[in-house]
Amino acid sequence: MATSSSSSTTITTTPITPSIPLLPTTGTFSIASLEKHCTKICSSNIISSIAILSTLAKNKNIVQIQKNMKVGSKESIEFMNKAANHTLHMNYVSLSGLKFVITNVNEKFYLGRSCLTSLKQGIIIWKFDRFLLVAIYSDPISPVEAVSFLDTYIAEHMS
Repeated sequence: MATSSSSSTTITTTPITPSIPLLPTTGTFSIASLEKHCTKICSSNIISSIAILSTLAKNKNIVQIQKNMKVGSKESIEFMNKAANHTLHMNYVSLSGLKFVITNVNEKFYLGRSCLTSLKQGIIIWKFDRFLLVAIYSDPISPVEAVSFLDTYIAEHMS
């Protein structure tokens, strides 16, 4: 906290630390229960790949769970830094060797498409208070269908 004072005015400033505006989860999630949810989500034929990235972990253990994707530690650190600084939508995001551009920002999630139009994939980054759920879907699944599926699944099983 810094304080500046002139003859009649006192200004107090507090440094701002970026945080991720995340939705609280009412349940407690163990790695085993998250693993079970990720397996169910991937077996839906709507979401093809999923990862859980911890918002509490330090640089080494950000990636908690991966299904059908391989997220490197450097990639996950860069991804989480963008999430913490609210800059995921300002440039492409790289995850599992793929690049995505974020097209929609919502209070619950980010939505994006692959930078390579030939891949026809999309990404959904769902925000929780202790982790980010990152899901990749492929055509013919539409963004609306993928978001609707995740929204329903999260409401029924993870809230």
